[in-house]
Amino acid sequence: MGTTPEINIDDIDPAVYKAVVAHQTRKAITARWARLDKAERYAATQPARDAQAAKARRRTKGGDQCGLLDINDAAERLGTTERHMRALIANRKIAYIKVGRLIRFDPSTLDAWIEANTITAVTL
Repeated sequence: MGTTPEINIDDIDPAVYKAVVAHQTRKAITARWARLDKAERYAATQPARDAQAAKARRRTKGGDQCGLLDINDAAERLGTTERHMRALIANRKIAYIKVGRLIRFDPSTLDAWIEANTITAVTL
């Protein structure tokens, strides 16, 4: 039987070495995860769920603390999409407030915009 040739690490292509290490790392993580029971898996993913919950709390439903609506809430209030709201903003068709890089809407301004863009029916 032949012996295994000795390999010098400097002779290995860096891309191949990186792929092998990444594969071995994924394999080790998968094996470690498989050994955990359901409660341990739940505990291991708790920090990520906490971060998501904190993010959701920061984005309060119905707008921020001063009563202004973000673009998603304004779109929901008008029954349209965020993309359409951005088009209205870009074409200066709707009033908005810039808070730094954030776009906010005053609910009363949205109501006034709805009223101004309401077309009444003609009776014959």
